[in-house]
Amino acid sequence: DIIRLMTEAYQELAKERNIELRIETIETISFEFTPDALEKIILNILSNAIKYTQQNGLVAVSAKRSKDGEYVLRIKDTGIGIAEDKIERVFERFHRVDDDSVNQVNGSGIGLALVKSLVESHNGQIKIESSLSKGTEVIISLPIIKEVESCELNTHRNQEIIAMELMNIDVTTDRNEYDDILPATDSSGHPTVLIVEDNHDMLRYIVDSIQSIYTPITARNGEEGYQLAIKEVPDLIISDVMMPKMNGYQTTRALRENPITNHIPIVLLTAKGDRTSRLKGWQEKADDYITKPFDIEELRARLSNLINIRNILKRRFSESAFEPEEKSEQESTKRLSQSNLEDRLHQEESNGLSSIEKNTRQLHEKFIETLNTELDKIYMKSDIVVSDVAQRVNMSERQFSRKLVNVIDMTPSEYIRRFRLEKSKNILRQGKSVTYTALEVGFSSQAYFGRCFKAQYRVTPKQFLRQEMGGDL
Repeated sequence: DIIRLMTEAYQELAKERNIELRIETIETISFEFTPDALEKIILNILSNAIKYTQQNGLVAVSAKRSKDGEYVLRIKDTGIGIAEDKIERVFERFHRVDDDSVNQVNGSGIGLALVKSLVESHNGQIKIESSLSKGTEVIISLPIIKEVESCELNTHRNQEIIAMELMNIDVTTDRNEYDDILPATDSSGHPTVLIVEDNHDMLRYIVDSIQSIYTPITARNGEEGYQLAIKEVPDLIISDVMMPKMNGYQTTRALRENPITNHIPIVLLTAKGDRTSRLKGWQEKADDYITKPFDIEELRARLSNLINIRNILKRRFSESAFEPEEKSEQESTKRLSQSNLEDRLHQEESNGLSSIEKNTRQLHEKFIETLNTELDKIYMKSDIVVSDVAQRVNMSERQFSRKLVNVIDMTPSEYIRRFRLEKSKNILRQGKSVTYTALEVGFSSQAYFGRCFKAQYRVTPKQFLRQEMGGDL
């Protein structure tokens, strides 16, 4: 009776997906078994069968007594199937088969692990027979214990369980359900947060919870999230771990290896709260790790903390990027020396900044060094355009602009101007005239050079020259 009731509960769902859900022979036997466990077993297997069966497919359910005196439940589908060498792994907790067709369907990777545990706790056995593109059959054998003629079924309780389980099934994988939560880029000035999450309800919940203070953009799997991060260069990324295409760890690793995105703070959001999983998140250089279920206020607080820490690092880096002045011309606009860097990192550690922030600063330094190396070749040209500089560091103009603002809180034009001004100080120290210096560092107008110099250093080029020469011109 329980098997028939659970199966009938899925009829409407199967019909919506143009799948035939067929109830074949179900032999009525009443024996001792935990009702909740049997319900969860059937609901999980039927859920998988329907999720992984295409339109016009078939899911068949049967159950009868075997010759060995066991009750054998079979749920067979004509779905996408599983490769033979991957069948055993589907019973591992949080494991999803790494296959493009499988990855089109949302899921947590918990279902079959739970089913196996429940079956074995009742001294039963479960096995899967499957072939790629042909379908899958799940066979569960249960010992018939304390068989009786009949028993009453609490249908009210079962209906509640069915409703709860069906509510949690994310049965729609069509892209359209995500379209309404992919806001266009706005001009609010709020930090942009990329949310990478394959569960629509969770995605909607996070978007609704943070959109008053952040500009959310969304992706439904790791691969899509990675591509969107490269295109948009967001201020922060929230990523689930168990996802299609690329999981959260793979996505984090790819983002950290890409110079366009390696500076972006990443929060991993997952149901996997065990020590091994958390350590793996840190090893991939995630900035934070939040376990589901989570308190939305805690999520907001952690996002705010990460944004604040990045702002602190930006200010510190902005202040130090062009120091120290007494270095040689080649070094004056490059990174801090390694000794100064170590001193600064030691100071940051004493102020409570973690090794992740230290690593972030090192990535920032590397990016600025690459940029300065390229600017050293062209800064004297008065017709520099941002797109040319971006191309030299292998980025689009948008990527370069977003990256620079996130790293040092300067626009490309501001940074190029500051770079030239730092170069001009070294030329003025050599006793060259203001006019010569302005042209030498790429300013087409001496007057404009003078205004920019005074705005930056609070003295005119001539005043600076007098100070450096120790007297009048």
